[in-house]
Parts: sequence; C-alpha cells; structure tokens
Amino acid sequence: MAVNDDQETPSPETPPWGEQATLGLKPLSPNLEPEVYRFVAELRIIFGHTGISLGEFARRHYRDKSALSRYLSGNRIPSRDLLDELIAEITGLRGLPLSIDMESHLHRLHLGALESRDRRAYQIQLLNDLLEKSTTELWQARQRIKELESQLSQNEDELSGERQLTSVTGIESGTGDRLVSRF
Repeated sequence: MAVNDDQETPSPETPPWGEQATLGLKPLSPNLEPEVYRFVAELRIIFGHTGISLGEFARRHYRDKSALSRYLSGNRIPSRDLLDELIAEITGLRGLPLSIDMESHLHRLHLGALESRDRRAYQIQLLNDLLEKSTTELWQARQRIKELESQLSQNEDELSGERQLTSVTGIESGTGDRLVSRF
C-alpha cells in the first residue's frame, strides 16, 4: 500500500518546511525513496514545531540523539511510537492537538515510508494498527453491552413494579383507561 500523494518529491534545495525549521540538519538526500522523503519532510516540520533541540527531546523521551538525527535525515524510519511522542510533545507545548486528519495523514506517510524501506516492519505496523482498531471496537462493544444491560434492568424493574401494582389492585396497567373510556 504505497502512499500516493500526487506531489513530486521536493528538491533538497528548497525544503518544504522552510529555512527556519531546518533544525540545523543537512538537506535531505535526493536519493531517498519518494515516500521516505515525504514522510521525513513532514517529520521535520513536526519536530520544528516542538521548538526544542534534538538533545532536549532525546532527554525528555529517553531517546538516543544520534538515532533521532538518523530519523530526521531519512537514514532510518522511526517507530510509530516516536511519531506519536512528537505529536504528544506538540500538543503539550502548544496546548493544541493536531487534527485527526493531520494525524491520519502522518500515519499514512509513515506507513508509506515503511512499505518502501522495510516490508516486514510495514506488515507488523499494519497488524498493530488492526489490533489497536479491534481493541477499540471491543471496548466500545463492551460499553454498549453495559448500557443495554442497564436499560434491560430498568425495564425489568418497571415491569416488576407494574406487576406488583396489578396484584395489589387487581387492575392491569391500561385497564383504567379502558374503564374511563366506557363512561
């Protein structure tokens, strides 16, 4: 499942993240796979929005600064966890979460980069995504079961109350309405 953005790979001379967000990194190699290039360019944008250095991010998240540098140069593809840590860092620093669309876009770019570089890691990530989706659906189904059980219990309680009223008065619910309509 290759990422198919109908964009050409940007040239390394004009980085899409602009001069202010280059983070002191070398331009991306023009030899990177297009999917990797697009993902790493976005990764650099995200990292630039944290406003912190590689070293500071590495300390905060117990990461190796050299590994971060390799991720931001396109030499290695990071795990989804690192991408999610970056997203969380931006949210924490800016107080504004990324939109669901932007997060999905970044995850698609990540999958595309994985697929072009490391087929096995790509397949594992797909399975992890499926497991996460299934876990969420299971939790939602369990919540719905609890809601339905609660509604059932309330209905049974109401029915039991009506039965007690019927046994005490000898009049079924709704019978009073029929008696009144006769007169």
